[in-house]
Amino acid sequence: MKEHTRNITNYFIRSLKDAQLTAPSAKDLNNILPPSKKNKNGRYILTDQDYWNTGKLDKELTKEIFKKTKNKNKHKEVEIVVIPRIDVGKTKTDVMTPLLIVAKLDKEGTLSPTEHPPWIPRDLLEPLGPNANNKTPIASLNSVDEFIDNNYFYKEDIKTWEDLTNYCCNFLSTVINKKSDSIFDLVIHDSYKIHNDKISIIDAEAIMIPPIIQKTLESLRLEKRMPPLYEQFCSKENANPKPYVDLADDAEYSKQHVGQMSGEFVLAPNQRNALHHSFAIKKGDILAVNGPPGTGKTTLLRSVVANMWVDAAIEESDPPIILACSNNNQAVTNILDSFNAISESGMDIDENIKGRWLSGINTYGLYACRATIKVTDYAFYKQKAEAEDSMDVIQSQNYDDLQEGFLEKFNTWNNSKLETIEESIKVLHKRLTKTKKYINKGVELKTDFFEKIKAIESEFGSYEGFFSQITNVAEALASYETQHEKLINTKNKILDFWRDRSFFVKLFMWLPLISVYEYKKNKEILECQDIDINSTDYSDKNTDSLLDVHISSILEKINIEKKSLVRHSKTKEVCNKSFDALCDWMIQFTSLDNVLITSALSKADDVIDTQLRFYMFKLATHYWEAQWLVEMNGFDAEDDKKSKDKILRKYRRFAKITPCFVSTLYTAPTLFKESKKVNNKWTVKPLYDEIDLLIIDEAGQATPEVASACFALAKKAMIVGDTDQIEPVWNVNESIDWGNLEALNLLNKKEDEQYWLESGLMSSCGNVMQVSQNKCQYHQFANLELPQGLYLTEHRRCYNEIINYCNDLVYKGVLDPLRGDPKEVPPWGVMSYHASNTEPSAKGTSKVNEGEAELITKWLLDNKQSIVDYARKNNPDLENKDEAEILGLSVGIITPFKPQTGLITKKLKKHKMNTITVGTVHSFQGAERLIIIFSSVDSKKNNTRKFYDRGKNMLNVAASRAKDSFIVFGGSNFGGDPNSPSGKLKKRLTTTLN
Repeated sequence: MKEHTRNITNYFIRSLKDAQLTAPSAKDLNNILPPSKKNKNGRYILTDQDYWNTGKLDKELTKEIFKKTKNKNKHKEVEIVVIPRIDVGKTKTDVMTPLLIVAKLDKEGTLSPTEHPPWIPRDLLEPLGPNANNKTPIASLNSVDEFIDNNYFYKEDIKTWEDLTNYCCNFLSTVINKKSDSIFDLVIHDSYKIHNDKISIIDAEAIMIPPIIQKTLESLRLEKRMPPLYEQFCSKENANPKPYVDLADDAEYSKQHVGQMSGEFVLAPNQRNALHHSFAIKKGDILAVNGPPGTGKTTLLRSVVANMWVDAAIEESDPPIILACSNNNQAVTNILDSFNAISESGMDIDENIKGRWLSGINTYGLYACRATIKVTDYAFYKQKAEAEDSMDVIQSQNYDDLQEGFLEKFNTWNNSKLETIEESIKVLHKRLTKTKKYINKGVELKTDFFEKIKAIESEFGSYEGFFSQITNVAEALASYETQHEKLINTKNKILDFWRDRSFFVKLFMWLPLISVYEYKKNKEILECQDIDINSTDYSDKNTDSLLDVHISSILEKINIEKKSLVRHSKTKEVCNKSFDALCDWMIQFTSLDNVLITSALSKADDVIDTQLRFYMFKLATHYWEAQWLVEMNGFDAEDDKKSKDKILRKYRRFAKITPCFVSTLYTAPTLFKESKKVNNKWTVKPLYDEIDLLIIDEAGQATPEVASACFALAKKAMIVGDTDQIEPVWNVNESIDWGNLEALNLLNKKEDEQYWLESGLMSSCGNVMQVSQNKCQYHQFANLELPQGLYLTEHRRCYNEIINYCNDLVYKGVLDPLRGDPKEVPPWGVMSYHASNTEPSAKGTSKVNEGEAELITKWLLDNKQSIVDYARKNNPDLENKDEAEILGLSVGIITPFKPQTGLITKKLKKHKMNTITVGTVHSFQGAERLIIIFSSVDSKKNNTRKFYDRGKNMLNVAASRAKDSFIVFGGSNFGGDPNSPSGKLKKRLTTTLN
């Protein structure tokens, strides 16, 4: 292993620990510690220290904790954080919690250990780095690491509460280098003493990061060889971009595109470009796809999954293991919804092939979740044996019934009477290979026609230009031929005139008097024929010579135009022949009504994507269902053990009916680990380098240390996101982060600081999308100084007026607004402003604006009916829905401040409009509404700091959620500096509402 990779692995481990090694702030502690009564209903609960020796909490306290806990699934146990002692110094801010413990609490009040080890808050350990706010270290990071290395926290060894308390006492006394039999007798620091009331604090609402990520990385650093993808993710060297080539129309990659999960829409050019690039990435590669809002990220991800699944069916290989992850449950839900919502209605394919031929399965995504998660809307898999999941239910169905149902549907589709699953597999595979040949033929014909059209456009600008050129050449040729005919006729007249001269005129032509007269006659004949020989010399000799020159010149022009016309006619003939061949191929699959040459390429894409590739996906769906039935024949659940081969075989079996595993980044590593006996002891080892493709969606919201383990488990990765939308929630303090880099030999010189800030790898300010941009070998818009990676640019969600604001603010004009402008402007405008002119007030560390909340509510009440009418007019599907549901689907309210969310929600509820979603930008991740209202909670005063101007992200996300109207409610001085996000927005708020 490279030293840098080992060091950064240690850094990720340290960051994961530090993200949890936090404690209540001094302010929070002062709000709860006696004599304060401020925290009566807060997340922290005070208790005496008796439980430390007994391992029991009293029943009333236990009830209170269960009531507060964020575990809403009513399980018999909950996890809580226990802070056994609080130490205080000389001032109110001098408060520390030297030790924190995660414990399980059952409903009887019994405490027991968890797999989480105890910890000392990171800001109490040296080194702290700059800007550490005068924290008082009580030990060093090295001493803590050394203790853990020598006294690893094995769940198997720490079984009882007494085991845990003994471990804690040993841990704390060792790292501060003071001996004691009780943690309460230790003097932690000379400037601090234990609180007089001898109390402990219980945090009932803490959420702990599952230790599996940390354990995966701890196991990884023992490996001699790093997985290539992980090595690339951690590498200090950024990728050197290859010369960028657009692959959207590449014929060979088009032939590799064999499946589409839906037949609703044809892929946009940059979606196709990204898909084709995904075929080109190799083991260890990271493909970054920047996906601005409304550009079809979901369609791309479904296409990638569908293609790999269909391709494996064609090749008769095992189905791929594809894992799609995201940082939070909302993003995961969006992915799962996309695999659930596969519309087949109206598709121009055989009705009998639609749907699933296995009962009990109706999705293409498998939600891999924790055993404690309650799932109702998705197919799900829980790794713990005692937790029943969708796979258990499907696999426990009567095999004969499943086989009979499958064969009945197969035979209806195939118009046959086959009796075995094996026979159906052969038929389905034969149809797959046959349809792939149709696709290949279509791609070849389309490519041939595309090259013909491209050559024409290269020379003439467009096909219409080419057609105009043919007309121009034909007209020029006709004109030259007319001129030629006139010149010949004129010359003949001249010659006739010369022949008709009398003998005496011919004899005495040398006399000036006669020659001048005769030459004048030459001139008159020419002028009569409207021919100018560009000469004052009309002598016979000169006239004859110049007429010949003119005739030769016109003949040369005629020859050139004839050649051009022949060449253009041949080009047209060849193009028409290619067009006819493409049309003859297309007509096998769809009706062609007046398809023009200029629209044939898009029509061919439509036929191949929405019919043939979608048909291939349906064939593959039933092919894999049949393969699943073959494997399930005689299936014994005992075969699904925890050895590597059996786990992978199980997951490939799951992949036969749900081609994509979906999970959070926190849960994913629990799936890919094996158990084996080493020296008579069971050990767990991660399954490195086994996921065929890792997909991370909304990667701009994911921190690198949390995602790192997934990169170690996969062969290659497609990372999709946008660093200019919602940012991560960083759980590591910047000062601590710099201290960790220094402690782990990753910060050796001044230049390193800039590298780390730009790398995306820092736990206090980085994100996975930024890392992936740096590691991607493609740079689509290098000339615009946009980050590396590919880009989806075709935007169809918002009216152009709205998305043009985002395009100007963030995307340097690369977005292609395709929705257009409204034919009829919404009653409240497209980009509108409503002055609230009321002052905000403080709400803790946040703020609210009561008057603005009231104004928004009143505006919605006044416009409720027009909103409902407008929504129904624009979406006939809403006709039968009630007003409340339509309002919820049509309107969203975004505000920067959480308390304002609660205030507006309360007012809407009072007027029975509580179906409307109100929240910060995080609540609208991946969402859209006809109307988005932005409650700025602004002030009339000019000198107030604009919270929404701290970066471009917030207003970019807020505006891009709005399909038809974006309405800002704010003070009369809304909008900061003209070049700030709000300043640029203010210029575009063209409609003022009263």
